[in-house]
Amino acid sequence: MTDGGKEKDGVWCLGTGSPRLDGDRMGAGTVFAHGGRAMLIDCGIGALHRLAELGMGAHQVDAVFVTHHHVDHVADLPGLVMVRWIASRHGPLPPLTVYGPPGTRRFVGATLASYAVDIASRRALGLPDGAVTPDVVEVADGARATVGPWTVTAFDVDHHPIAEALGYQVERGPARTVVSGDTRPCSSLAERAAGADLLLHEALYPGYGQASYHTGVEDVGRLAARVGVRRLVLTHLIPGTLPDDTWLGAVRLHYRGPVVVARDLLQLADWSAVGGDPFGGVPCWADAEPKGVDLR
Repeated sequence: MTDGGKEKDGVWCLGTGSPRLDGDRMGAGTVFAHGGRAMLIDCGIGALHRLAELGMGAHQVDAVFVTHHHVDHVADLPGLVMVRWIASRHGPLPPLTVYGPPGTRRFVGATLASYAVDIASRRALGLPDGAVTPDVVEVADGARATVGPWTVTAFDVDHHPIAEALGYQVERGPARTVVSGDTRPCSSLAERAAGADLLLHEALYPGYGQASYHTGVEDVGRLAARVGVRRLVLTHLIPGTLPDDTWLGAVRLHYRGPVVVARDLLQLADWSAVGGDPFGGVPCWADAEPKGVDLR
């Protein structure tokens, strides 16, 4: 898991689309990497493939934080569990922990039950018996976990009729990243996003999708402006086929800070950067500010 001969140490988008997998966008996923290890927020359709394209493997993932149990957010989690277990034939791995809202333990258990034939055959070939089962921690609003250099805090969002849906705040040193998950506008997300160095927020364009439980792109811009977000990433794009300028034109009606339209494999932060600024040297931010606008 290297980048030009050095260990990856940053944040990348794995998947930036919706269940439709529009264009070149896979299902939801964000990877945080450091020192040869990684954690994911969501593990949607295509996440394992995107990890491989970044030069990372399932065996390097120590934790997955699930926002909710829609297919575009969890479809590759079963594969991650199984592929990681298969990789343990080359030597023991750190335990895998899956964090998520209530129902996550049932989801993981059902996954393992569906692979019973596969698991039995590989055990017969000598794979370690207990290593296939990840630790599962069901979390609620305010729960915190530490994974490597990251402190992750769960918070409630509003994705009704999904009863249990979460966003996550990720802190590393002074830098604070907030991932919205899927949500309509809600006060809990606004509170967590206030002053965030980086906000990854889902975005729905008018006339598409289910507006009743997602957030319109203009509302994303309003939120980012109101609570003083320092950098904004539009992701989980519905639809995923619109030009970037269409998204930017809508969000910039309200938010004048740096904003990028996410794409799969886009790097958002780099902690190996000279000078200690994890965002300053990342190419996506170089042209992310509106021209001719004083953002001070």
